[in-house]
Amino acid sequence: MIFLSVFLLCPQTTLFYEDFGSGVVPPANWIELNNSNSAGWESGTLIGNAAFHDDYAGFNDNRLVSPQIDTSAVTQLGLHFEQTVVFASWRDHHYIDVSLDNGVTFINVADDASPDGTSSLSVDISSFAGINGVNVAFHYTGDYASEWTIDEVIVSDSPTPPPPAILSTSINPANGHTYHLLESTTWTRAEAAALSLGGNLATVRSQSENDWIFQQFGYFAGQERDLWIGLNDVASEGNFVWTSGEPFTYGNWAVGQPDNNGGVESFVHIYGANSPYGPGLWNDMFDAASAGWSPGYYGVVEIGGGVPFMTITNLVAGQIANVSITNCTPNKPVYFVWSAAGGGPINTAFGVGYVSPPFHLIPLMSDAAGNAVLNQSVPAHVSGLQLWFHGADPGSLSMLNPLAMVVG
Repeated sequence: MIFLSVFLLCPQTTLFYEDFGSGVVPPANWIELNNSNSAGWESGTLIGNAAFHDDYAGFNDNRLVSPQIDTSAVTQLGLHFEQTVVFASWRDHHYIDVSLDNGVTFINVADDASPDGTSSLSVDISSFAGINGVNVAFHYTGDYASEWTIDEVIVSDSPTPPPPAILSTSINPANGHTYHLLESTTWTRAEAAALSLGGNLATVRSQSENDWIFQQFGYFAGQERDLWIGLNDVASEGNFVWTSGEPFTYGNWAVGQPDNNGGVESFVHIYGANSPYGPGLWNDMFDAASAGWSPGYYGVVEIGGGVPFMTITNLVAGQIANVSITNCTPNKPVYFVWSAAGGGPINTAFGVGYVSPPFHLIPLMSDAAGNAVLNQSVPAHVSGLQLWFHGADPGSLSMLNPLAMVVG
């Protein structure tokens, strides 16, 4: 697990980190306090190896206790971890405790009530900041109750969790956009990280773009990876939208998808390279960092300046009108279209066009920054004429925003 690159994204200080990578539970310098009715805390899997407590019969009262952590130099403190809960309705307690005497006595600070599934949890433990010698403990109680898995335990100087680390960065030559592959995390955290980087989770506009993303990241560094993209139906079930705000015009769903399995699947990912469901195809999923059937969910961030956008100023008879188109594919053709016959709609290779024939198409060329301009004389006799404008950026297979204007 690449972790230290998280500091490139966030000024937080990580005081303690455990990923249970050794496969041994308790790990070195941890202890388990077990009431001897079961095996208690064992090795399991979540994001790689993890700590797992099964739903053993007989009353279990078992703590997994971290080493002492020095928090004397900070004024705020947060505990952050990934978890999976199974049989939540049978749960007794999943406590989070703190000890200030190295596991002799404990103070309960939280009692998790998350539903079944994988989630990220943060607990504000700032009341224990400034102390040299703080233990955190995961405290399971219950008799043939729930199952609880924990992983990626972080104690930092912020109650807000640190963002996922960047594992790889590539530039797509077809559109000039920058793409970052994040470490395995939930869709929600991946999108938050994307926003902090100045982008969104990736928008996929065509088969060629889907293929490029899959080829770059679906088997990055010799490891299969399911890839979060920006498509979701959080706001309205079945109505999928991109977080970038671009229209949803292309899909690459696997057979039978999306299915909203269990009524909780609102986030879309691309299947990884070895998926039996179709490498490179799409599936809707709940907000997980990983699952037993997945190699882990890795966010793909796209930073590219946003949707192609057209503005027209000084549309005045006898003067020079100024057309500006931004956020286009750099150094590629851009189509500017106008009509005096109406606002469509018509079908085009890039989507619905909002001009009526006969229309006039003027090809432009974008610059290295993805901008195209046109300065056009407006005849003196057309004052009051209604005009409709549209166009397309073929490089991203995107339509421009339509405009309807009256010549001044």
